[in-house]
Amino acid sequence: LSERPLLTLEDVLDPLLCAVVVRDSSGRLLIANKAYEVILGFRPPEVVLSSNELPSVSITDVEGKLVSPTDWPAATVLAGRSVSDLTLSLIRPDGRKVWLRVDAARIEKPQLGTLTVSTFIDVTHRQEAEETARIESARATQLLTVLQRLHQQQAGIAELGRLALVGMAPPELMDHAVALVDSTLKPDYVRILELLPDGNNLQLRAGTG
Repeated sequence: LSERPLLTLEDVLDPLLCAVVVRDSSGRLLIANKAYEVILGFRPPEVVLSSNELPSVSITDVEGKLVSPTDWPAATVLAGRSVSDLTLSLIRPDGRKVWLRVDAARIEKPQLGTLTVSTFIDVTHRQEAEETARIESARATQLLTVLQRLHQQQAGIAELGRLALVGMAPPELMDHAVALVDSTLKPDYVRILELLPDGNNLQLRAGTG
């Protein structure tokens, strides 16, 4: 058994595509795999083993609200709350925004005290695709609303033409026109005014609002 090669923690963690981070209860970084730097963009772990590396990082939730350091995954599990399948965004040191799926757990080690283990999976492409889909859906809904309104307007105009052709009296025809404009455009006021023979004054013939 003594001749068998030892399996190190790096052998296990470094091939993983997700970032794995272990911190102590003060936030000091103890362990981080290679994906930590690739995904989160921070310096290699050996440079920051003796310090808390995240004092000024900006983290936001899916609604764009800034997440307080007291609610970061490691702090959350230290407070006794669970963190599972949580989606957050982070601004990397190079300025690029990444979306992360985060899981975190709290473990107790007699010699080291309370530790937190956090995993980060880059879901930026998925989140951006979902956002694009939401935008396109909103645009489609807006376009459908416009088309429906145009259809109502065209149908109303056609109906006014039909009523005029069948000889509806002008006062009733004007009332129908006012009702059409009111129902399709939703204005505060609709007025039909007649220019009087003196050429200077107008008389209200139909209106609403």
